[in-house]
Amino acid sequence: MIFKQLIVMLSIGSTLMAHPLVDIDVTNINPKQGDAIWIKINASKPIASGTIRLKKKTFKIFKNNRENNQYLTCIGISRYIQTKNTNLSFSFTFADGSTYQTSLPIRIESANFTKEHIKLKPKKYKISQDRSSRKTENRLIGKTFQTTTASKKFSGPFIWPLEGRITSDFGTQRVYNNKPGWSHSGTDISAKLGTPIKASQSGTIALAKSLKVHGNTVMINHGWGIISIYNHLDKINVKINDKISKGDIIGTVGSTGIATGTHLHFGISVQSIRVNPKDWVFDTSTMAL
Repeated sequence: MIFKQLIVMLSIGSTLMAHPLVDIDVTNINPKQGDAIWIKINASKPIASGTIRLKKKTFKIFKNNRENNQYLTCIGISRYIQTKNTNLSFSFTFADGSTYQTSLPIRIESANFTKEHIKLKPKKYKISQDRSSRKTENRLIGKTFQTTTASKKFSGPFIWPLEGRITSDFGTQRVYNNKPGWSHSGTDISAKLGTPIKASQSGTIALAKSLKVHGNTVMINHGWGIISIYNHLDKINVKINDKISKGDIIGTVGSTGIATGTHLHFGISVQSIRVNPKDWVFDTSTMAL
């Protein structure tokens, strides 16, 4: 089948790709490392399956049940991705068996992450060097982040899980006791021991477990591959498969695992890509509301 050339139209805050079969609305074609891009697809006929690829990562699309032949998805921009010109590649298979592919150029910008030196006490530093536990826990958490459900459980913007001083931002390069660590995958919020922690958004508990390196950990599945994580808790008040609403208490602030003081590590993942939580609290896309 021969298609007419795509017409690319710029609109405020987004890019619209117009075509007789699909209109693709992209919220941001110049994202920074750690950003999220929301994409809306309006099709002229039902899509049986569709994917969007950025570099080697493939993202799923989800049916918007409130609109006929409309599909939505969110794409995470890795904090590790190179800053360069690249493409979003779209591939659709329609219900009638026909297919369509296209691409959209985007530019990945640097988030200018900073470096942070952390002094761990001997006991905590020993935990940080436990490669076996770290590997096991990363595998468990990574597998949970891969959870993708078609049902959307979130509504409106996310909320901060607690009030407190932000002590470490997303993407900060950690240096533990003068030895290079890893890039910070979330936001640290300082608070007193025992301070209640709220669910940042509605969903289902995907993990509630005591871990050696990450401390007492809760993960919430919000649907569409969007999952939030809460580390270093003192107490966990929920269990796996619990249905919770935004604002429900899921536990209390602690300093379990690798923690220099009482605080909460709060993170968000989009289809297995960790993104900056601040964007979700302050500016969740209206596409998904």
